Amino acid sequence: MKKLHIVVCILLSSIFFSACCGNAGRKEFSSRFDMKGIVLTVNDLENVDWAALAHESGINTIGTHIRPQQVADFMATERGQKFFNDCLEYGIHVEHQLHAVSELLPRDLFEKDSTMFRMDRKGRRRNDVNLCVHSQAALDTVAARALYYAKLLPATNHRYYFWIDDNRPMCHCPECSKYSDSEQALIVENRIIKELRTWDPQAQLAHLAYVTTLPAPRKVKPEEGIFLEFAPIYRSYEKPLKDERLGDKAIEKNPGSLTNLQYLKENLEVFPLETAVVLEYWLDVSLFSNWKKPAVKLPWNRDVFLADLESYAALGLRNITSFAAYIDDEYVRNHPDLSFLREYGEGLGKAQVGPLMNPWGETCAPTEISVSSSGEFLHFSFDVMDMDLVYAENFAYERDLEVGDRVEIFFSKDPDMNDYECFEIDPMGHVLSYRASYYRQFDFSWEPPKDFIAKAEMTDCGYRVDVSIPMDYVDKFLSDGSLYLGLYRGDFYKEDGKIIERWYSWKNPETPEPDFHVPASLHQVTLF
Repeated sequence: MKKLHIVVCILLSSIFFSACCGNAGRKEFSSRFDMKGIVLTVNDLENVDWAALAHESGINTIGTHIRPQQVADFMATERGQKFFNDCLEYGIHVEHQLHAVSELLPRDLFEKDSTMFRMDRKGRRRNDVNLCVHSQAALDTVAARALYYAKLLPATNHRYYFWIDDNRPMCHCPECSKYSDSEQALIVENRIIKELRTWDPQAQLAHLAYVTTLPAPRKVKPEEGIFLEFAPIYRSYEKPLKDERLGDKAIEKNPGSLTNLQYLKENLEVFPLETAVVLEYWLDVSLFSNWKKPAVKLPWNRDVFLADLESYAALGLRNITSFAAYIDDEYVRNHPDLSFLREYGEGLGKAQVGPLMNPWGETCAPTEISVSSSGEFLHFSFDVMDMDLVYAENFAYERDLEVGDRVEIFFSKDPDMNDYECFEIDPMGHVLSYRASYYRQFDFSWEPPKDFIAKAEMTDCGYRVDVSIPMDYVDKFLSDGSLYLGLYRGDFYKEDGKIIERWYSWKNPETPEPDFHVPASLHQVTLF
């Protein structure tokens, strides 16, 4: 059975509530981001089971790094083949993000034809890095060798990455000097993609916007199949991208007078939005270690990460990856807490699916619900705004929970509620669990799954409930990739000495009085 990996984020406001109280019967849970990736060097892959870690964290794409022949040598080993086959088994795409030009244009060709190589600012041909993009022989050689490595290292998602040499000078010959670094890079990429598509008609090739290639190309247009890869290496990870300002020390190294988000927007005027990829550094231990070992512990900033995701999602971007270099076996021994990987995968999986509603009144009670998978568990989090909490202060039995505020989750094996199971959790973390069948045939002796976990805490505006449900339990409700799910909330408050009840449901149960125990209250959820 395919494991469930979803994140649902439901954000209510009174305006949103009044506009969005529809009653669609079927929901498709799809994440805000299609590509949820990481990029690792082959050294990181040698002794760490990254396929399993990625699967457990909800990561669906792994890019290998650094150079073509280095990656090819690793992938040909027994360990490399196991990594690749494990990724296939878990449904994880494998691609190869490569600094490549120095290998695509062999340096020993300099003696044969120096005009294939870059010219420095003093007018001298150099065979150190990159190439002369106005040498047809150089372009043809690079394209042919890119095709060679693409066949040697096929990408399971048809995305290829043959970058120019890492932050190194481009050509300054009389012809090339008319073009920016971004434009020179795109000239090379346009030639490569034509060659790749003679073999793989679906091939796509990255244009890396990075350091000197951050400014969008203007004089050269991308060929079909070229996609933007935006890599904002010069930035602060102590604050979100949206808070960057010109003059910030972290972006002083950028080539012009724009912030990273401004560069991104400029590039999205040139390259297709739907295929664009963000290559971030949130998980890049090598960056935070200044590319020296022993590696420091990752200074993971979840709040910055989530804020950046909001910025990227607001622009319509669907593909996100991050370097995670230096997270090798030595790192895992020294810093065994890898919980940031789960938070990374969960953050990338969020999707907007619609509000809770009160079909029996006009009130709205803001509730934020997120659902995510860490591989072994399905996690629900409810952030409830409630300034008048009511709960059983002398809780003794499960059903004492019924006198106050709570959130509820129903799983049903069928659309008619012939067999469904329920979890109700109050602001103190008390749980009422039971099995039922339509109509209201309850079995309160039923026990929840062994590893079921529920926690709750008070917040400034109400309470938060976190629930973790074993995936093995969820699996039994899945049929053809979907299940029947209900999400609810009971809101109790005091008025004139009386307890008043209000009820909220993800889907309108279409009953005259509040009642969640009817089939109409369930959404059929189609998984991705």
